[in-house]
Amino acid sequence: MRWRSQVASSKLTLFRPSSRPLTAPHSIPMTTILRNSAAVVVGLILGSFVNLALIRVSPPVLPPSPGVDVSTVASMQASM
Repeated sequence: MRWRSQVASSKLTLFRPSSRPLTAPHSIPMTTILRNSAAVVVGLILGSFVNLALIRVSPPVLPPSPGVDVSTVASMQASM
C-alpha cells in the first residue's frame, strides 16, 4: 500500500487509507438517539401531569375573593 503524508496542526503525520466504509467522524449510536428521544417524550408527559396537578391544586391554595362566582364571566370581570 502507498503511504501518504498529511500536515495536521503543524505536525507531519502519516496515515494509510483504510478499507472501512466512510462514516461520520463522530457518529452517534442509534441507541443513544432512541434513549434521548424517549427521554424527551417522557419529560413532556411528566411535565403535563405536573401542570395538571398545579391547576387542580391552585383553587384551594389561592381562592377567589369572597362573593365571586367563578362560573360566570360577569362576576369574574366585576371582581377584577
